[in-house]
Amino acid sequence: MKYCHESNPEKQNAMYEQLCHGWYIGTKEGKKALLKKVSDGPAASGDGIGRFGDAGGEVRLAQGLLRLDKTNEDLITDGKCCEWKVVLASWIKSQCGVSNQWLSDHLHMGSIYTVSRVVAQENRRPKGRRKLWRKLLTANR
Repeated sequence: MKYCHESNPEKQNAMYEQLCHGWYIGTKEGKKALLKKVSDGPAASGDGIGRFGDAGGEVRLAQGLLRLDKTNEDLITDGKCCEWKVVLASWIKSQCGVSNQWLSDHLHMGSIYTVSRVVAQENRRPKGRRKLWRKLLTANR
């Protein structure tokens, strides 16, 4: 069954509800495709892809890079705790509940303790007035 090709909104919402219960039968690529589709579609109200761990984190990472006009190359070359990485890490963690180890590995942010500290500091700051947060919180382009 290829969930990511469903065009009927009612069926898509039903599949999204099924996915929300944590069960998915298929490949990792299929799960990522479905998560991306439901995060962009009508079922994306509220939390969107919700807490889908690593697969959800990968979808959010790709979306975040696009919204911030950054690339995978920027993840490697920019500083471990530069502002945009810290904001992106905080946003991904709030959306998907990925581990600090996942953030450290995928965003090239150094030790898990550093990730924990800078994300906690970011979470204490007001988000609404910050330019990077506004970019992340906007709808897909």
